[in-house]
Amino acid sequence: MLLTNHDLVVADREGKTLLLGTNAKASDGVLRAENGALLDITATLTSTGLAEATGGGTLRAGNPSGNYSAGTLTGGTWQVFETSTMQLIGANIQTLAATILLDGIGSNLYRDNGTTDALTNLSSITADGRLEIRGGRALATGVSLANGGEIAIGAGSVFAVGSAYSQMETGEFALEIAGTDSTEYGRMRVPGAATLSGRLVIETSEGFEPEDGDSFAVLTYASRSGAFTEIVAEIDPGETWDTVYTQTKLLLIFRRTETGVAELPADEASPSTVRFGARTAGGGSIVLDLALPWSAEVSVSIYDLAGREIARPIERVLSVGEHAVPWDGEKDGGGRAASGVYFALGRIRATSGTLERRAHFVFIR
Repeated sequence: MLLTNHDLVVADREGKTLLLGTNAKASDGVLRAENGALLDITATLTSTGLAEATGGGTLRAGNPSGNYSAGTLTGGTWQVFETSTMQLIGANIQTLAATILLDGIGSNLYRDNGTTDALTNLSSITADGRLEIRGGRALATGVSLANGGEIAIGAGSVFAVGSAYSQMETGEFALEIAGTDSTEYGRMRVPGAATLSGRLVIETSEGFEPEDGDSFAVLTYASRSGAFTEIVAEIDPGETWDTVYTQTKLLLIFRRTETGVAELPADEASPSTVRFGARTAGGGSIVLDLALPWSAEVSVSIYDLAGREIARPIERVLSVGEHAVPWDGEKDGGGRAASGVYFALGRIRATSGTLERRAHFVFIR
């Protein structure tokens, strides 16, 4: 007989064990061990909800075969917090198609009743997978890693890949920045080759304002090919993040410049610099102003604050001069965008590379 949890099962009496045995267990709710208690699930477990260990608790899944099979962890969210332990017995996770969060020093995820790390042999993250470490947690694997899903590294946390790292077009590498010291932002270390593509997401912690010229070495490698094809960050008009790839590391450099699109003097035939800004045109539409000192291939994308691209109003070669790109709120997938804050990303292809400029705006339907 299958027993299913749709709500909350919690072990919270310090030093005590809540045993769930005999019948197979399924959960689309919450399974939680906290306050130094043990939640011991000896029966077959299938979790599509949340399983977590917090507050010094231990969650033990003696037979997680409903989620784990042949090296792959599929489905559910598995969270372990500071000084807490989760034991997924037999789960030597090589492919991640689920969500794992390790938050804080001493957030332990083991594959046995001892202290064997369940992620030592992690070699693949699928499009459905997400690995997040934060709270100063350091994670090291022993093999190369291919990322087609999401990796998120909080401020002060470090992810050391065992050998090479490759990120596919569907992949995302997100990091949090809380200060300029290397212990205050998320970092990834790759002792081998880094092959890059996909999205880089930059998040700044509340209360931290980077200064013009601040740099952050967020990724180190022995060699590199490719580059992140999309940079997403919540920034104000006139601000941007430059990505500088050296022989051994990726530097993020924060830039702050004057905002807006200035009027050209009457005797000037063309703009002297690239300028990009957004303004409300009325009637529920936005105009994106772009000034080009040279003819260039240009694409402009609209993103919501979750970093999802919802529209691309222009993608073509533009001539030297001032350009106004209208957007009426229509999404490329159909329908109109909801009222709210959005940002536009302009990519201008030059002989020396691709320039990126961003502008935030408020869209009102």
